[in-house]
Amino acid sequence: MARYSLFFDVKGNIYPCGGLAKDKFCIGNIDDLSNISDYNYLEQILLKEDKYAECRNCIYRAGCWDCLNELENCSKIPEVFWAYCQNHKKKWKNILEDKV
Repeated sequence: MARYSLFFDVKGNIYPCGGLAKDKFCIGNIDDLSNISDYNYLEQILLKEDKYAECRNCIYRAGCWDCLNELENCSKIPEVFWAYCQNHKKKWKNILEDKV
């Protein structure tokens, strides 16, 4: 997403993927490529939202946030988001501990 592929709508707006074809995720327009935003810009948009407050300082965020569409969908129901969070933290903690 945004690193390997992009999604263009019929107006030439550019999104990181089809699942994030919403105004707040528009990273630019084909008619003005000088103003294209990057992936970090999208993370900053999401980190400002209260529902991701716990993610702001989480050391595992990079692993959880590889698909922002999945993250956005999970965040619609707090219980689902919490389970998503705990599962990813457990997975990444185990991976990192194995390397130490």
